[in-house]
Order: sequence, then structure tokens, then C-alpha cells
Amino acid sequence: LDEEESQVAGYCYITDEGGLTMNHISLWSLIDLKKMAKCIQVSSPMRHKETHFVNIPSIANKVIEFALSLTSEKLKKRMSLDKNIDELKAKVNPDLLPSEYGGKASVEEMVKEFKETLRKNREKTLALDEMFIDLDGPPAWLGNDDADIEAGVVGSFRKLEVD
Repeated sequence: LDEEESQVAGYCYITDEGGLTMNHISLWSLIDLKKMAKCIQVSSPMRHKETHFVNIPSIANKVIEFALSLTSEKLKKRMSLDKNIDELKAKVNPDLLPSEYGGKASVEEMVKEFKETLRKNREKTLALDEMFIDLDGPPAWLGNDDADIEAGVVGSFRKLEVD
């Protein structure tokens, strides 16, 4: 996140959901999903260029579709539900993918580079432990509409039409 090039260009995320089970899904409530979506949308200090969810089990499709429905139109347009790796490769340069996904990137080399980055930023990372976080009030990114979902109502009634 500290690299100016990444801040300007943004990020492309690829999430393989192949191992997702009903046990995993049952860990999240609707409130959790809404908070996660809002946090990604409002609190992440980065540009989301593309997000690809790959190998989504059929049991998770509706949950992920619901979570996506909670994001802005701009973010929704940048998200893609890819059925398999071949569908992903049609949208993303396969050369950039790890070798496990048919790409040319070496996972070992990526891990080596990541470890080197961690070593280089060790002091800065450890300083995060000294950071003070005020936990007395609700997080700023929650906004005023979270009471609606906690009460069981999702959305706004501004456009509600009643016959």
C-alpha cells in the first residue's frame, strides 16, 4: 500500500473459493456481510480495479451475490464471478497468474519477494502494535444505516412504492 505505483494503478484481486463449504458460510451473519462490504468499499485505502471470485461452489453463489448487492454500482462493475480458471484466464493475463493456475509466476519467487518486503518494513510493521485505536464508539465506516439491517430491514424506503 505504500508504493505510489500501486496507489495509482490500483489492485486486481483473485480469490479462489474452491474450498468454501457451508460450514464457512454459516460463520457470517447478514450483518457481518454488510459490514465487510461497507469496509471494503469505504475503508480500504486502495483502488479496487478488478476482483475475481473463482471456483465458487453452488451453495455459495447466493451468499456472494447478496454480499455484492451491498456494494456500490461502481464496485459491482469491477467484480466478476468466474466459474473456473479457464474463464478467469479469458479476463486476466494468464502470464501473471501463479504456475498452479497455469501462469508463469513462480509462487516460490512471490513468497521470497514478500518475505523480503516484510524484512524491509519490519520496524514500521512492529510500530503498528503501538498504535492507539479508539474503540469507544462505532467505527466511522459503519455510517447511520447499520441500525436498519440490525433491526432486520435492508435498504432504504426512499424509493418505496405502495399500491
